[in-house]
Formats: sequence, structure tokens, C-alpha cells
Amino acid sequence: QAISACLDGNCTNGTGKYQWASGNTYEGSFVNRKRNGKGTFTWVSGEKYIGEYKDGKMRELTAA
Repeated sequence: QAISACLDGNCTNGTGKYQWASGNTYEGSFVNRKRNGKGTFTWVSGEKYIGEYKDGKMRELTAA
């Protein structure tokens, strides 16, 4: 049975790699255990989102 866990680094306040039980991973910056700052989210399918995060969520870019 797969578990969710920090695989490397500091997934609380720092830089690390986290994997969910689903197999999806995130590698990048964490603040208070949430994705914050720059990072890469990789889905099990191989698709990736590389960009900015705030409060654990992917930031959507809007045109100025």
C-alpha cells in the first residue's frame, strides 16, 4: 500500500520532494507544509506543471 511522504529534503519549511499515495510528486519550496514558491508537480501520467505555488495551490497566470 502506497503512502504519502516527504522523500527528500525539508517538506515543512524549505526545499524538498513529496510524493502522494497516488504516485504524484512535487519538488520545490515548502512553507508551513504547503507548496509555496517555485516548484514542479508531476502527475503519474508524466505530465508536469512547472511554476509558482501559493498556499499549496498552483498559481494561475492572468494577463495584465
